[in-house]
Amino acid sequence: MARVDALMLAYSGAVPGAALLALVDDGRLSLDDAVRRWLPSLPAAADAITLRQLLTHTSGLIDYEDLIPAATTQQVHDADVLRLLESQNRTYFVPGTSYRYDDLAKWDASLYDSRVLSASSLRMAFTPATPTDDPAVRYGFGWRITGETVGFRNVIIRYPRRHFTVIVLTNRDAPEPYALALAIAKLYLADADAQRMRSAPTA
Repeated sequence: MARVDALMLAYSGAVPGAALLALVDDGRLSLDDAVRRWLPSLPAAADAITLRQLLTHTSGLIDYEDLIPAATTQQVHDADVLRLLESQNRTYFVPGTSYRYDDLAKWDASLYDSRVLSASSLRMAFTPATPTDDPAVRYGFGWRITGETVGFRNVIIRYPRRHFTVIVLTNRDAPEPYALALAIAKLYLADADAQRMRSAPTA
């Protein structure tokens, strides 16, 4: 198994994680292997990190997306990710002592500036474009009050003026997660209902 492949299996999502577990079943590696057994070029800060910790997002390994230079325009490949990590002799926390997985948080943060979309594209995304059978539902380019399909329901409630977002992800058809997301918002924003109706598209 190539070293970079070993890293990306553990550093990615559910399907690659399942592939790594298949290698465990085959006896080709152990979840308690040190990550530097497979990626010896990583710095000493990674000494205590295991494959198990990579899979459970408790490794503290630096997120390579935080290391990509702002001026980068080319696609970043696995080998590039490894080179970025090799340059970081540090971790977010002592491996195994905490948890970090913030892909959706980064996506939400990117909606406040032009790192992903221009200001004009963001305005289009959040401007009602299609009427629905519910006057309370605002539907822009891919954004509406709730997003759901058979088998799972997810909701993202954003309060752009307050830089506050609630994300609820489920893998069940019921119950509807919107009420829970709004209840969470109200713990921090007393006027969550009014704020949402005025300026907070959700997905």
